[in-house]
Amino acid sequence: MRMLRNIKNGVSLLVNFIRLAQDPERTPLVIKIVDTFYDMGLYTPVVQKLRSDPRTSAVLDERRHLTWVDPAEFVKKYPASSLGHSLGSLLLEKGYDGNYFRVHDGKVDELYTARWMGETHDLWHLATGFDTSFAGELGLQAFMMRQLRTPQSILFLAGGLLRCLFKEPSQLEPVMNAVVRGWWLASVYPPLFAMNWEKSLSTQLDDLVANFLKGKLPVGDAGHVGELGACPASF
Repeated sequence: MRMLRNIKNGVSLLVNFIRLAQDPERTPLVIKIVDTFYDMGLYTPVVQKLRSDPRTSAVLDERRHLTWVDPAEFVKKYPASSLGHSLGSLLLEKGYDGNYFRVHDGKVDELYTARWMGETHDLWHLATGFDTSFAGELGLQAFMMRQLRTPQSILFLAGGLLRCLFKEPSQLEPVMNAVVRGWWLASVYPPLFAMNWEKSLSTQLDDLVANFLKGKLPVGDAGHVGELGACPASF
């Protein structure tokens, strides 16, 4: 039975990966891929890493969620250039549903982690400065892979490079620049999984980023990690 389940998961992963490579905008396929990784037990190392740090472990214990996100209301409610205003503007510009990932069972650490990452994905874009372009998405995946070891990040990065090889060779340079920046930035930033986004929606985004670059979470969030360093020539 276990072998049959592994075969089924492998086939599902391959099929959904090929479909996503053909159309990266198909978000439901991302959820299917993440769910398959969860079913394969590949989110267990992610949770182990999160549990090893009191700052990120606290989020798993609290089972944090964002309040209902209304993009138009966020633009009106929060100051210009704040995190909340920037989130609302991004969602309106792209036509994204800010509540797309809200419905999930949070009883299991691994599944909660996967869904919480989906729920806060656009906030990670804003916090790291990566846009939602092909290169920007892969840059963020590199950031997530270093901070969290998320299995989908490895798959998406591999798929992105294959897409550069076969379909969009002109994207190789911007993609690699973004990947290198994301990998380095993840070593400078504090663990973004520990960020209490709800408390910082009124904070200027530039101020948050300035603190992140110093390895600091906002006051009220635990922890301080590392110091700002120069981007190394190689990894």
